[in-house]
Amino acid sequence: MTGTPIRGIADGYVAAYAELDPTGATAVGIDSHATHLTDHSPEAAAARDDLARATRRALADAVAVDERDRIAAAYLDERLECSLVLSDLDEGLRSLNVLG
Repeated sequence: MTGTPIRGIADGYVAAYAELDPTGATAVGIDSHATHLTDHSPEAAAARDDLARATRRALADAVAVDERDRIAAAYLDERLECSLVLSDLDEGLRSLNVLG
């Protein structure tokens, strides 16, 4: 799958995600931003949502070159869709509720 447009979209998403959510990136094994904390401001949350939307648009325009590519695109799109639904429901704010 290396070198396909979908792989490039996925790699670009992971790199941008690591910058926007360094705590989450570290949790999944990306240690390039391990010394930083995630910004939970409304503006930062909007930036993460914008990244998810832009990535979904790019995936919709990309052509899979084989079955592995198609599966990768479908999986990433589904995960991004879920993250946007959860964001719309303000589920990300639950982790900030220290009294709950």
